[in-house]
Amino acid sequence: MCRIAGILNSGIPIEDIEHKTTLMCDLQKHGGPDDFGIYYSEKNKLVLGNRRLSLLDLTMAGHMPMQYKNRYHITYNGEIYNYLDLKKELIELGHLFSNGTDTEVILAAYAQWGTLAFSKLNGMFAFALWDEVSEELFLVRDAVGIKPLYYSTISDNLIFASELRAFAILPELNKQNKNWPIYMMAYGHIPEPISTLNDVTQLHKGCFLKYNTQKKKISIQSFLHYSFSNKVLNKKDAINNIQHLLNQSVE
Repeated sequence: MCRIAGILNSGIPIEDIEHKTTLMCDLQKHGGPDDFGIYYSEKNKLVLGNRRLSLLDLTMAGHMPMQYKNRYHITYNGEIYNYLDLKKELIELGHLFSNGTDTEVILAAYAQWGTLAFSKLNGMFAFALWDEVSEELFLVRDAVGIKPLYYSTISDNLIFASELRAFAILPELNKQNKNWPIYMMAYGHIPEPISTLNDVTQLHKGCFLKYNTQKKKISIQSFLHYSFSNKVLNKKDAINNIQHLLNQSVE
């Protein structure tokens, strides 16, 4: 469901950044065959790209990257299961919506609650959200890590994509991590934050990365992690919980 990519680089012309981001998106076209979009901020030397697989609101109203209130911009991959509940709450708080996507709900939620909105999202997602006023870029990944999100901060720049193959157009990032087969043999998968490329990292699940373009400062913070230590010892409670969760899932 969709693929995303983006580059923030103050050292090269915006035309070059747009070209590279387009190529990164082209390499992920198989995951987003329905539409392609670009957003750029020439002032901040930032480009966001999206390859869309249309699922909610199949019209061009769902085109990405999407903007909200002429301030917030997002390129997004995923599905928010509770977006209708959040949308209803946000409408009651005075927010207006122009389409039927869950994408716009993420933007409105961030406009209302800031980074606290991320923990309210129930679903699978990886997205980049740009705030024009604060000049901050957020990379966000769901709490289970269903949707992948890779990034590099080489030379104080920020480059991200849904798939490692997207980094193939950037020779400086194509040096293989010689240790990745060891991790694969030891764990049966490549654990976060390791990737098969030396200078490309997986964003930890349940975390967001914030890049402040004014200070060129990067920070990573957890917003939600599931606990597997809680136990249900009462059979009736277990049955009721399972029934409730199954009903929610079917809905």
